[in-house]
Amino acid sequence: IIIKKMVKNIIILILLSCLIYFVSCIKEDNKVQYETLISSGDAAFKVYKLDEALKFYTNAISIADPKESLIYFKRSSVYIIKNKLKEAIKDLQTALNKRPDFHQARIKLVNILIQTGKLKQAKEYLSNPEFNQIKFIQEKNAIISSVEQTEQQLENSIKQKQYEKAFELFDFIFISCPDFIELRIQRAEIAIEIEKYNLVLEDTTKILKIDNTQSIAVALRGRSLFFLSEKDGSMKTFRDCLRSDPDNKICREYFKKLKLFEKLQNQIEEASKSENWEECISSVEEAIELEPKAIVYHTKLLESLCNCNLKAKKIKEALLTSEKLLELNNDNIEALVCQAEAQILLENYQAAVDAYQKAVNKDNRNSKLHQGLSNAQKLLKMSQRKDYYKILGVSKEATLQEIRKAFRKIALEAHPDKHLSTEETRIAAEVKFREINEAYEVLSDEEKKRKYDSGEDIEQGQGHGHGHGHQHFQQGHFTFHFNF
Repeated sequence: IIIKKMVKNIIILILLSCLIYFVSCIKEDNKVQYETLISSGDAAFKVYKLDEALKFYTNAISIADPKESLIYFKRSSVYIIKNKLKEAIKDLQTALNKRPDFHQARIKLVNILIQTGKLKQAKEYLSNPEFNQIKFIQEKNAIISSVEQTEQQLENSIKQKQYEKAFELFDFIFISCPDFIELRIQRAEIAIEIEKYNLVLEDTTKILKIDNTQSIAVALRGRSLFFLSEKDGSMKTFRDCLRSDPDNKICREYFKKLKLFEKLQNQIEEASKSENWEECISSVEEAIELEPKAIVYHTKLLESLCNCNLKAKKIKEALLTSEKLLELNNDNIEALVCQAEAQILLENYQAAVDAYQKAVNKDNRNSKLHQGLSNAQKLLKMSQRKDYYKILGVSKEATLQEIRKAFRKIALEAHPDKHLSTEETRIAAEVKFREINEAYEVLSDEEKKRKYDSGEDIEQGQGHGHGHGHQHFQQGHFTFHFNF
């Protein structure tokens, strides 16, 4: 029995020795593999092969001693160059947790925390009693204090909507904290409201390089591209966002909005082609309401709206639209043409001439503008002549038979011999009668009527014999001529 127990113990000791030897071999292998990975990572880092270096360092961490801190410091250096500051901060914090007296890691961490605007955390790491870099501590605390004071001034400026001053304060803060994401988003939100779209692009580019999951920055960037007339770039921004994060509500909302805007643009074009002016008007109004700040598109939309209102005979609306266009751009030719054509429909011919003249002055080589001006001038001239249709009481579409009938009736009523009560009434009747006869002489003659309608000059002749025959009504001393 004793021998059996001894044999059993010996076997256990042998097995334990083998196990210890096996573990030590594994550790030795791990150590060799770890050092190989570190060396490979260092070599890749030196020649700026950052992805390779990152891969080697990450593999080394998976087999590193739990107390090892240097490898996290090394990997943080790769993350910093790749602008992955969140990951760099995490690695440096891990290194310090494993080794609180790792001053080089603490210095690097404080610098990044200030760079990213995490001032409270930076102060906490500076206050560690084991950290004795006095000059560094004083220098960084002074920077933090200055930034915090400027932040307070910035908050007051924004509240008072003193945006120019606010932008100066933003710039001052970004000298020390260039990667302060929250502050850059705040500046971008203000910039988009006051139409500084290039500044929005500058800030959002910086933000998304640091953290491409910032959906607010994506939305600001996409909208700014849209406002800068880069619709395709805007669509791509939101599409890429949804590819990486299909559930992103902000990107989905704006992507849908852009698709609807594109659809409305097509509807406006189709409605104009089919002369469906009411649909054209409603589509334009919906497109403008969809994104009120997209001024770069509003010009074209308002030009379409002005044209559709004119075609729909909505003169007041057309004039209001032309005024909006001129507020956007005082040199807008389409607005002046819209204004002129609306004034023509209102028979305000002098106003139409003035509007066309302004347009011609801005684009003297445009033959259509000259043609429009000539037409408006002709209409003005026509409006200043006697209105023969009004004198005879007929419409411009009246037939020759209707003109004759009206002439007979009004001539009999207005004959001077019927108005002899006073010299004054007799003279007035004679004047009116001559106008009636003159009107009939023109409107009953096909060629003269054509010239009159087209605004051409007509040589008025009082002779008879126009190929129509004539009748004379003699009453008292006045001879009344009917030309048929």
